[in-house]
Amino acid sequence: MQQLNGDPTIHAGAPELCDGFDNNCNGIKDEGCTIPIFSEGLKPVNMGKPLAKAAGPALEVTLWPNPARNVLIVSLNAFEAAKKLVMVLMQADGRAVVAQNLLPAVKEQQVRFDMRAMGVKYYLFQLKQGSLTVKKQVIMLR
Repeated sequence: MQQLNGDPTIHAGAPELCDGFDNNCNGIKDEGCTIPIFSEGLKPVNMGKPLAKAAGPALEVTLWPNPARNVLIVSLNAFEAAKKLVMVLMQADGRAVVAQNLLPAVKEQQVRFDMRAMGVKYYLFQLKQGSLTVKKQVIMLR
């Protein structure tokens, strides 16, 4: 039995493993597998079946530039329109440094936070709308 690239799990007649490879060398990867395969830092690999999407409202935000120097721009990518959003920039101890409420109207709406008075450190940005919460780290540089 000949191994492929020195891998003992890949050769003609080998049992097929759910690992993203054609272990038995028959030209089909992962035949018979019914579980999703995770690779590249737990990123799901599509096995030819559509991945299920979560039902209900979504809350997504992009922060840039990050690390920030003078300004932090918050881009609101997904939210419930005309429902109050609460944005809070906190220190590591949980103390709020800056807070702002907003009734978003359009996708990709942007909010600017002035960071010039902030010290050089890590911050936590929290976006909350109803029962949904998103938290992201922000690094402040000079």
